[in-house]
Amino acid sequence: MKQIKYLSFIPFLALLCLMTGCENDKDVYYPYVNVPLTTHNPLLVEGEVLHIGIGLDGVNYRVESDNEDVVTAEVVGNEILLTGGDIGSTIVRLSDDSYNRALMTVEVRKLQELTLESLPEGVEVLRLDNDGVILREMKILTGNGGYTVTNSAPEAISAEIVEDPDVTGGYKLILGGKANVDQATITVTDSRNKSATLKVRVTNPIRPVLFDKEGTLEGEYVYEGTPQQISFNITSGNGGYTVKSLNEGVATVAISGTTVTVTVVGDGGTTITVTDQEKESRSIDLWVPLNLDDPTPRIYWDGYRADINTAGVSSTGSYATPKDMYWYQQKGEVKDTYYVYFNGGWANNLNCVNAANRNPKFETTINDTKTSYTDKAASAVKLTEFILEKRIGTGPTSHPHIYFISLKTEDGKRGFIVHRWNE
Repeated sequence: MKQIKYLSFIPFLALLCLMTGCENDKDVYYPYVNVPLTTHNPLLVEGEVLHIGIGLDGVNYRVESDNEDVVTAEVVGNEILLTGGDIGSTIVRLSDDSYNRALMTVEVRKLQELTLESLPEGVEVLRLDNDGVILREMKILTGNGGYTVTNSAPEAISAEIVEDPDVTGGYKLILGGKANVDQATITVTDSRNKSATLKVRVTNPIRPVLFDKEGTLEGEYVYEGTPQQISFNITSGNGGYTVKSLNEGVATVAISGTTVTVTVVGDGGTTITVTDQEKESRSIDLWVPLNLDDPTPRIYWDGYRADINTAGVSSTGSYATPKDMYWYQQKGEVKDTYYVYFNGGWANNLNCVNAANRNPKFETTINDTKTSYTDKAASAVKLTEFILEKRIGTGPTSHPHIYFISLKTEDGKRGFIVHRWNE
């Protein structure tokens, strides 16, 4: 019986609240909302005035903001006028003499420029495949909400704005290709009339660049004779081909249609790269062994090929006088150095690796990083070949000689040195 009496008292409390207005308790004063508005969660930027429609006739509507520093509000006719102030959020409450009620959560943000996710460096026009299998997503990084998209070629490109599930309150632009078009314009605009434009083209699906040869090409440097030429064909790609040799001191390249012609002009290694009009590319390596007829002092190591202008120096000695050879490549204020040492000899085709008393060593200092290659177990990367291929010159070690030395390391790098001695 006590519970029944308590419940029967509720209508009396409600009547009392209605009679007194419950002016000191907003949570009780707004126990329900019944007035439809054009939006109950408006978003403004600083200084903006927003009109909110009131969807129910009332008696003497009035409105108040919980924080007038963030937003001020007034009723004008059948609208609520909100004026954005400081950045933040607050509650705006609408009521009238007939106890009609409405609440709005109002947020004021800083006005932002509309920016999309950047395209890869060097790409000015986004390319899409015409089969629509692969869609391209572009995140909207900054903006003011209420995004719409316009498309200059809807017959060739699909474009829509969707919510980004990875970013709270975020959106992204989804693009797909339907038919080939040289160039179209996609424009995203937000509720504050800020916009960003993207250029798009649609083509057939991209094909990878492929050759009819794989692996490493082997060439021959002909000294004072007709240069060797090697050809290979492009079997797949997207047209508009260009070709480049990484080291033109080893080989030059030319292209005719889909045929690449390589002309060997020196010994050493290079990489030949073919790039098509869609920026697809493929590379193939060329290795040209040391030529033992060309006496020009030179070095090739790990892509670096240069003539050597620094003569080696040795004291007069016996058959196995140590040979110290040193040279450098100047790069601005940085000096890359290369150094080779071994106990010499007169024999040609002499492999110094793991041979008694030869002690081969090749050392580089590149970008201030020193690396030593020896045939010892302690070497971080061991020499697997250090061959005195040929020596030109007669007489004791104090006389001028030219040494032809080839190198190979455990990690697969190859190189050579041709060096004048005691000149």
